[in-house]
Amino acid sequence: YATRILCNLTFHKMMQRELSLPQRPEMFSTIKSAMLENMSVIEGIITEGIEEGTFRKVDVRMLIATVMGTISNVAISPSKITSGTSLDINVKKDRKLITERLVIHLKDLVTIYLTPQK
Repeated sequence: YATRILCNLTFHKMMQRELSLPQRPEMFSTIKSAMLENMSVIEGIITEGIEEGTFRKVDVRMLIATVMGTISNVAISPSKITSGTSLDINVKKDRKLITERLVIHLKDLVTIYLTPQK
């Protein structure tokens, strides 16, 4: 999911803009529905893991918001992680490095957060 978002930065920014403006309610509804489908899939996976005891009991919706918010934040404001470096999200090889860094961070975050404590 993170890779798809960062491969289509302009599209993601346009979607976020549409979500923040009330001028086109039909576009808002379409985008919101697509996002809810993605959230539903993720929620199902995490909930199933909790029910099976593979994951610890967490606030699933807050975890999803954390993951999706982190992805959006990097896509919309990459300077928060590139400041002080020569990385530029608009340069293909740099975007690849930023994407890899984001994916590693999210995997670590989710793994540590969902792993049951002993």
